[in-house]
Amino acid sequence: MFKAEKLKDYEPSKFQPGYASIKRNGIHGIYTRDKRIFSRTPGQIVGLNHLYEPLHRCPFPLVFEIVIPGVDFETCSGIIRNFDPAPNAEIHIFNMVHPTRPFSWRLHQLKRFDEYVLKGHPQIHVEPMHWVANQQDFDQFYNKVVDDGEEGACWISPDHVYESGARRWKWMKRVPFKSMEAKIIDILPGTPGKKYEASMGKMVCELPDGKIVRVGIFKGQTDAWRQKIYDSKENYIGEDITFIYKTLSKYGIPMQPRFTNFRWDI
Repeated sequence: MFKAEKLKDYEPSKFQPGYASIKRNGIHGIYTRDKRIFSRTPGQIVGLNHLYEPLHRCPFPLVFEIVIPGVDFETCSGIIRNFDPAPNAEIHIFNMVHPTRPFSWRLHQLKRFDEYVLKGHPQIHVEPMHWVANQQDFDQFYNKVVDDGEEGACWISPDHVYESGARRWKWMKRVPFKSMEAKIIDILPGTPGKKYEASMGKMVCELPDGKIVRVGIFKGQTDAWRQKIYDSKENYIGEDITFIYKTLSKYGIPMQPRFTNFRWDI
């Protein structure tokens, strides 16, 4: 089963001249050559059969965001992941998979696919790529798309080569984050069979309004730091933390929460 490459969170020190595109608040999808669409997890997505024919005319797998115009992310996700038909769904293609060719070559192929196959298809779009020569150019692009109501922006290096399951500095996403405080009520181990199965995986926290959220750990923290907290978690339960998140769900739950610091750290 095909595994998607994941985008790194934006780090300005890793910037180099490259391409910027809109990051839409949709479901990450990959169309494979066996006429199937997978999510990033990866799980198969059905209900988009009406879009398969033009996609299959591309000789390489395609990477895109699935959105339903006028429908919020949670509702869209529920429709798509519950295998319900989604005749109004659109896909916005922003990458193509090739084992050796750089993004500059793949972008040329995407433009040809858009011009000669899609021909203005109403529900399948190739995302425009904008050359950003310096940090200021990317800042301006990012600020504009966020002001326009988009989720954020992506940046990709011209020499990026798609690597299944990887996460590298050649491809980054930049989205605005908000912060919130919460109290730790439990500390959980990581996923069984994975690196952190005997160390801290997530903090279970109570928000000021009583809601419960599981907060992920920022990847900049060391393994020793995780282990220290997990081994003496009784000393940390009850402590207040600050975490960042993208947005609130319709139920008021922070989405993609990540720990930043203990309140006594600042």
